[in-house]
Amino acid sequence: MRINGSDGIQEILVMTSGVFSHLQPWLFSHIARFASANGSARGMLELKREHSLLVAEHCRDIAGELGWSEHDAAVAEALGLLHDAGRFSQFAEYGTFVDALSVNHGVRGADIVAGAGVLDPLDRRDRTRILDGILLHNRREIPPETAEDSLPFVKLVRDADKLDIYRIAVERMDSGEFAGHLKTALGITARGPATPEAVGDVLGRRTTANVHIRTLEDFLLMHLSWVFDISYAPTLRRIVERGYLERIASGLADDSARRAAESLIRGKRDPWAGTRHEQ
Repeated sequence: MRINGSDGIQEILVMTSGVFSHLQPWLFSHIARFASANGSARGMLELKREHSLLVAEHCRDIAGELGWSEHDAAVAEALGLLHDAGRFSQFAEYGTFVDALSVNHGVRGADIVAGAGVLDPLDRRDRTRILDGILLHNRREIPPETAEDSLPFVKLVRDADKLDIYRIAVERMDSGEFAGHLKTALGITARGPATPEAVGDVLGRRTTANVHIRTLEDFLLMHLSWVFDISYAPTLRRIVERGYLERIASGLADDSARRAAESLIRGKRDPWAGTRHEQ
């Protein structure tokens, strides 16, 4: 899949097998229901629509670089496309993307996709991989009981999701829209220093827990901390080469947060030190 066209989005999803070809039309039809019901939500829904397309593209590209079969790369692409299926009704209904204030969008998305029967043409194995990926893409950690056959796909969609969220954050920072975006999408408006817990998560090489996100500084630290949860080397290389970490760190004003960010970035050539990673 490639994104182009006058509006920046080309509505084409290239799949190996025709069995996948109905997924994008179904998703766009699903999104349109909520955009028409709540006109004020249209901008945020369009953001997630574009995000879904790009995560699908990242899934396919990274799967190809990892040497996955054409079929598995197509399954990964389908998962990337559908991973945020729960976001559209979430925002239209609650006006937020904060799961704690609304619904778990991974659970809702898996329920929506399964209930719609849109995966029925696929075999059971591929249905399970996609539904598991949707269900688990937004967890802080992957549950240890995750099915072995689904695990590579869960890891990949989590990587691809973070990769594109980095893009969104940097674009909003560059356009001066970052604070407004956080207020609209996540209800984060507090300024001031980073919380000690968020700083401690980064220094401890842990992803920052949602309960520690109270200020804009915390939110930026959370984004930086995601490098500790990247599973595949091609994903990390894209994050580093595109300068996402430095750009996000440049938005930090709190001294303790900046020192934590500098420590993380110094280690970006080996951010998995002491952890497992996959090529």
